[in-house]
Amino acid sequence: MRKMRLLIIPLILCLVGCHPLFCTWDIGYDQLTSDPGEESIYGEYRLNESSIENLKDQGFKEDFFAVRLYQDRTYKFINGPDLIFNGDGSTRNEIMNRTGKWFYSCNPSYACVIELERVCVVPLSEKNGTLAIPITIGDGDECEGIVYEKYNKMK
Repeated sequence: MRKMRLLIIPLILCLVGCHPLFCTWDIGYDQLTSDPGEESIYGEYRLNESSIENLKDQGFKEDFFAVRLYQDRTYKFINGPDLIFNGDGSTRNEIMNRTGKWFYSCNPSYACVIELERVCVVPLSEKNGTLAIPITIGDGDECEGIVYEKYNKMK
């Protein structure tokens, strides 16, 4: 009986704690540990299917969500959901177009990150050889986010 209590206590703490053991929205995406080269980064990224479904469940009606990273290091969000542009993840179910500059760096001590100016700094990731930009929504402890996956290369 005592062993059972010792097992139950950590289980309860894991289930009621602020942060779950893992987040399901970014499972399978691994942060890049080596520089893929700038030419492989720019292009169009579209939301993966589970991110689109998540946004539809939250009341968004649009089907086309993309971010384009241009060779001149500028970006453009097309139909970006408003909840990624504020720090708390709140939404009015509005879509926004936003432009800015993008930067990336790869360093052996923290791997590869990408910054979309005035939006986020996140791990530059991949899944099954496809580059991805996972964006956390609101507080990371809430375990919510969306993933943009590389769709094609642009010049």
